[in-house]
Amino acid sequence: MQTQLNPGIRRVVVVVAALLGSCASAPRGAPGPAADALAARIENAVNLDAWNQLAVVSWVFGGSHQWLWDRARGFVRLQDDQGTVLLDAWDRGGFVVDNEGGDVLGARAGERLQSAWAAFINDSFWLNPFATLRNQGARRELLDIDGVKALLIRYEGGGITPGDSYAFFVDDTGLPTRWKLWVQVVPFGFQTSFEEWIDVDGARLAANHKAAGIGVSSSPIKGGKTLKDAGAVDDPFARLLARRH
Repeated sequence: MQTQLNPGIRRVVVVVAALLGSCASAPRGAPGPAADALAARIENAVNLDAWNQLAVVSWVFGGSHQWLWDRARGFVRLQDDQGTVLLDAWDRGGFVVDNEGGDVLGARAGERLQSAWAAFINDSFWLNPFATLRNQGARRELLDIDGVKALLIRYEGGGITPGDSYAFFVDDTGLPTRWKLWVQVVPFGFQTSFEEWIDVDGARLAANHKAAGIGVSSSPIKGGKTLKDAGAVDDPFARLLARRH
């Protein structure tokens, strides 16, 4: 469903997959009330209600993608080594600015907007995959692996790469400790941890994932009710707001 990794993180994932992965395809679990109950435990443990009230969030994925997401208005800013993309989540249009501050136009702008959208879907999913457990097309199944229960989410539609599957393993409180992924970006399953949990205006988010000593970071993470809470001094989305009118 989601995992279209930037080149640096892709290299990390390929190394981790080679070390820890298996050639087995995603297992099959049992859908039904028990799977839904485990999903609810996870949602409670990460305080999904607080996430749903979070108006603005910023984070840095993999050390290269700097994100500012105005969830209330549906605006996204990506800053990376190519410049800045201002993206309207309503229609995936927007503006592209190069490192010198000039507008990128035409086909190059269209390609950049498209790649930024795919990166946003991926990077926001790594930031908080638990917000998608009940998305349309998400099939919830209960796994029992050697007596250990896990929630398998099979994304049969939506996102960028439908068909991906993720198994979430939790502690006694329902807080996820690790997940196993079967995604199109690598041909076999691999797993990483959920670590460095932080509180962002009540929502609990894992700032890091690790496997075999290799990390995939979303840190630093900031958020709240205003752009200032997420580290923004001024409103960077004025052009997008004007574009809607």
